[in-house]
Formats: sequence, structure tokens, C-alpha cells
Amino acid sequence: MVFKEHNSDVTTIDWHPFQSLIVTGSKDQKILIWDPRNNSGKSIMQLQAHNTTVQQAKWNPINGIYLLTGSKD
Repeated sequence: MVFKEHNSDVTTIDWHPFQSLIVTGSKDQKILIWDPRNNSGKSIMQLQAHNTTVQQAKWNPINGIYLLTGSKD
């Protein structure tokens, strides 16, 4: 499966610790959440939280409830 919603290079990716979810961050400043079981290849949620490249995105490994993202902004 190919995910094609980012408009620039993907800089970070993380699998959810308990659910079938993936988070990606990119130079296009987008944070996208994907469900790989969804065969459409489209994200299920988009977050716009930064004004520069998303350098890191991580699920909380203890409970998976929280998502931490980082950027130079």
C-alpha cells in the first residue's frame, strides 16, 4: 500500500503501541494519522500544528492516548 497525502518528504513515522494506526510527519508541516487496514491509502486524520518541518511524532508508549510532535517552531 502506498500513502500519498504528504506534499513533501516524510521525516518521521511511528506505529501506535496498541492499535492499527500510524502517524507520519513531513516537511510539508502536516501530521497525518493512517489506518493501514483502510485500503484507500488516505489518512483518517490530519493535524496542522507546526509552521515548519515536523521533525518528530511519537505515540505515548504507555497508553497510546497522547501524541507528541516536535518541530523547530
